[in-house]
Amino acid sequence: MEAVVITLRANKVPDRRGKVLFINAIKDFARERAQSFLREIHRDKILNAYRAFTEQPGFATVADLESIAGNDYSLAMPLYVARPTDSSGSGRLDVDLESAVLDWRSAESAADIAIRHVISLLRREAKS
Repeated sequence: MEAVVITLRANKVPDRRGKVLFINAIKDFARERAQSFLREIHRDKILNAYRAFTEQPGFATVADLESIAGNDYSLAMPLYVARPTDSSGSGRLDVDLESAVLDWRSAESAADIAIRHVISLLRREAKS
């Protein structure tokens, strides 16, 4: 299940007033044993984007109120944070290698656990 965190500030610094920072960290998490969590690398990436308050293609976008109004005031993430592509426009995603390896290891671990569970079930069923 995806989670959304909304941070509201009553006293924004002047250059950030009238602007909303969207951070899409949907691919920035680890999954192990059917649980998802943020590793330090993920937390740092999100916090750095929040502090920077700048565009990061495919991850963070700063939208002004006029842009949000142009989207009928919808705050749907895909309206603001587009998927990154390479400079050729081929549609290939830019991938953070370290995050990709962490995700791969997490998926590998989850698959190993699932396989062991299925084998255990099959053994119990065979004994019955």
